[in-house]
Amino acid sequence: MIVPTCYGGNRFAVYPNPANTEVKISFDQDLNSKSANKSIASTNYFSVKLFDDKGKLIKGGQKGVDSSSVVLGTSDLPNGTYFLHILKDKAVIKKQIIVQH
Repeated sequence: MIVPTCYGGNRFAVYPNPANTEVKISFDQDLNSKSANKSIASTNYFSVKLFDDKGKLIKGGQKGVDSSSVVLGTSDLPNGTYFLHILKDKAVIKKQIIVQH
C-alpha cells in the first residue's frame, strides 16, 4: 500500500516500508507544478538522504527534471530502522524506514 505524504504543498510517496531490496521515493509533479512563482527546475527537483539510527549518512540520491522518483537500494543494508530526509526547496521532510530482509 502506498500512502502519499503532503508537506507544504509537496506530495511524496515512500514505498515499500518495510523495505527489502529497495525503497522508492516518488514525487507528484502535477501537484507541485501548479505552485506559483517557481521555475520548473526548482519545482521538479528534490534530493534524499538515508541515515542510520546513529545519524550516519548511509546513502543519498537526487531527482532532476527528467524523472519523477529516486530509488535507493537497501539489499546491502542490515535489518533495522533508518531515517530518510527528503530535501525540497528549503523544506526537509523526515520519514522513518524499516529495512527487513
